[in-house]
Amino acid sequence: MPPGERSRRPAKLGLWIERDAAVVLQGLSRAVADVLDRTPGAPRRPIQVMRTLSLNRKTAWQIATIASSDDLAPIATNAPGRQGFERFLECATAAGAPASAAASAARAYDRFEDLIRDRAGSRVELEKVVIAASTGNETELGFRKLAARGQSYTLGVQADTQLAICIMSPSTTNPDMIDAVMVRGFTGFEFLRPNVQWMLGTSSAIVGYDRDDPDRPVGVVPIAPVFDPVIDEHGNALPLAADFCTRPLPRVEVQRRDRAAVYFFEPHEIGLDGRTDCFMATIARNSSKRFAEVRSDSLTYTQHSLPSWISTPVHAFCFDLVVPTGLWDNLRPRLEAAHQYNTGFWESLIGLEEFDRPHLRLELAERCERVAAADRVDPPPGVPRYHDLTGAIFDRLGWAKRDYTVYRLIIRYPPSPIVARLMFHRRPRADHHARDD
Repeated sequence: MPPGERSRRPAKLGLWIERDAAVVLQGLSRAVADVLDRTPGAPRRPIQVMRTLSLNRKTAWQIATIASSDDLAPIATNAPGRQGFERFLECATAAGAPASAAASAARAYDRFEDLIRDRAGSRVELEKVVIAASTGNETELGFRKLAARGQSYTLGVQADTQLAICIMSPSTTNPDMIDAVMVRGFTGFEFLRPNVQWMLGTSSAIVGYDRDDPDRPVGVVPIAPVFDPVIDEHGNALPLAADFCTRPLPRVEVQRRDRAAVYFFEPHEIGLDGRTDCFMATIARNSSKRFAEVRSDSLTYTQHSLPSWISTPVHAFCFDLVVPTGLWDNLRPRLEAAHQYNTGFWESLIGLEEFDRPHLRLELAERCERVAAADRVDPPPGVPRYHDLTGAIFDRLGWAKRDYTVYRLIIRYPPSPIVARLMFHRRPRADHHARDD
């Protein structure tokens, strides 16, 4: 690297994408659109462009796409090569487009090639950088789908849906605390190769609080099965929601580490013969505080977080946060994600330190939204027995499903391995009583 090479680059990571690439790519899109609009008949749809300009199907589709796109990624990935673009200008001029419009588009394409040479180094690298900088588009989703497929081949596992449900309700023994049910599992889980073991989930004891003094931790709160546990051949109590798992039940191995129990799918049939729906359902009584914590006269800690670990290649990850309607009406849930590269899984399991490391943060466009009452919400994709499962939990605990509201996060083809943390706000105690009154 020549001396001073690093200092000539933009100080802010990705600044040239936000500035130079946006100007060049949007300029190319506008110039192409101007050529089309000033061509007799103003063709815009791919079939119209192909017939009016006598272009081949591929070039016509590329031209129509970049002319109509507001997003940088489709422009960068669909701009034709030099020969194809010059052919487009020749045909447009022959069809009646003004020479001035064609010349303007030619200059815009020159700037596009300059951007590749000076900033990215190659067309492929430009496409990678633009796609990575513009989350939430279909191009990014396509790459995530390819990544999930590649990981399934490499790891030897895949699933249709990874499901996480957290149902929170005021404690039956302490109104200042929360009882929390956690449901975790998969639909359509299958092994693609033999002799692979894969983690189903974990359950661990958590810190609890004194009933009379909610600010004083008193040790650990055990996590118990919601339904009658399944006893395996070794005498382990598995917290499976057995009525909602595929029969015969998959073999699950238990490994205990400190206060945590880790559950693994043992190897079984490959492909469709071994496709499994499997869920665990546990409850932690008095697991967290119901109200925001006032740590000083000037600081009130209102946020609560619920982490999920995504390491299995899946078509969709769904997280439902289910709370009593009106309990926290200023919930404002949001997603934070951190990738698990360059950090240890068990380190993150203990401390979630990656959220304090900006270089591990992962920007995802998905948002958690309030969707409907719990008894009327649509099932998430790939979970047809969702209402049977949640209904059985509510009936088991004696809670009224109609009195709860669902906040839902869906990530299609989530990158992995990542930790997805759902953050939401709780009201201070005084604010809660004031609203109730």
